[in-house]
Amino acid sequence: MACLLSLPHVLPTQARPQEQVPKKKYEQISGEAGHLFLLSLVRKFWEYAKDMLYPDIILSDPEEREVLNLIWESVYGKFRLKASEKEWLKFHESAITRVDMVAKWLTRRSIHWIPKPHLYFHPHSDRNGFKKTWEWYLRQETLKLEIRNKLNMNLACTIRAKVYSKINRVYSYSESMKKD
Repeated sequence: MACLLSLPHVLPTQARPQEQVPKKKYEQISGEAGHLFLLSLVRKFWEYAKDMLYPDIILSDPEEREVLNLIWESVYGKFRLKASEKEWLKFHESAITRVDMVAKWLTRRSIHWIPKPHLYFHPHSDRNGFKKTWEWYLRQETLKLEIRNKLNMNLACTIRAKVYSKINRVYSYSESMKKD
């Protein structure tokens, strides 16, 4: 919803030149091809999650459709967000990363488990559902950024120290030359 205070107030009698609206770099997905693309993301996600988290599970066609519908709703939010193909692919990659995080967690200790897919991907599964991995993912990404920033800061300090050291050596050398 647009903020009404930020909209220019123009009286009907005032003439105004047409403002050029910049085009988005990536157009939003629409139409049959866009719909098929989005549904392919759900299928790819399920195939990957099934291989990584449920390698031995065998589901009937109705069960498989149920899980796909649950993923469509709980992971992708029924594609309500109006986003470009590139943005959906980026989100898809983050969802795949979350599956990887869960797979690693499962292999760390044999007592770790996740519920069956129809429960794990259920949108109302707040306790042991895939939705919980979003917070986990955000914490991990935040930690990565903090570490990267700290490393960059340490690198900058190291470079600065080396530069100052060189400057001091050059200055000391020039001062010693002046004394001679």
